[in-house]
Amino acid sequence: MNDEPWFAVKCLFLHSDLKKRNNKNNFEERIVLINANTFKEAIEKAEKEAEKYCLDLGKEVKYLKFCNAFHIGENKIGDLTEIFSLITSSELGTEEYISAHYDTGGDLPQ
Repeated sequence: MNDEPWFAVKCLFLHSDLKKRNNKNNFEERIVLINANTFKEAIEKAEKEAEKYCLDLGKEVKYLKFCNAFHIGENKIGDLTEIFSLITSSELGTEEYISAHYDTGGDLPQ
């Protein structure tokens, strides 16, 4: 077993069942914690879990076949453990980047 066996894997889903709320496509970014030896194994486990997640929720939720894995460089998970990080490059300034990718006003209330 890998000395640092933990991965955080983000999968994307489409919730067509929520379209009636706002007449828009509603996407879910979901991160799961995976115990695996390699990135490949972590993604395989996450994709299997993503399919099960969809089955549990019904045919209105579709896994979009998109995974993004992050190897957690710790062997023990606890308070303040970084579980996901992604660095992207962009021509956008900080306010424009946040507005375009995060502050869309499209988040569904919980």
